[in-house]
Amino acid sequence: MPPSTSPLTPGKAVREQLSLRAAFDNLYSKLQQHNKHSNPDARYSIASEVAAVREAASGDDFVTEIISSIPPSALSEGVQSVTGLKARFGKVKKICRRVALVPENGGLGAYALSFVHSMLTFDVGRVEDATVPLESLATFDLLHLAEVALNNGDLDAATRYVNQLKG
Repeated sequence: MPPSTSPLTPGKAVREQLSLRAAFDNLYSKLQQHNKHSNPDARYSIASEVAAVREAASGDDFVTEIISSIPPSALSEGVQSVTGLKARFGKVKKICRRVALVPENGGLGAYALSFVHSMLTFDVGRVEDATVPLESLATFDLLHLAEVALNNGDLDAATRYVNQLKG
């Protein structure tokens, strides 16, 4: 049987995988810890945990590419907890509802009309799932779907809905 051409011995490969797994577990644990016991306005640094993952993944191009996609501001300024995101979304939702009917070049009258409309509009009976193409949904429907997704812990879906907002 010919010798293996892999530069890693099986034992070394396993140790590197275990090291990478431990680094990811540490990052995940820190994020979960801050989500449970956090001040909604606080941001938490994950720079040391991400550096540990980067170091453990030094030979893995896939993981290195993923780590490189983390915005530098998330490392320098920290990340917000899910509780903080929910609180912030409540503020954003309120503002979006107020200006939902304002066209791109709307004047003061359009703002006033949109504000009054937002006060008279309720979330009852809104669309509950995105079986309809997202591009055809109104601002109020997108906000409702984003809020439902956020409350269910689906940050990916909530982000997709918010990214569809126009104006």
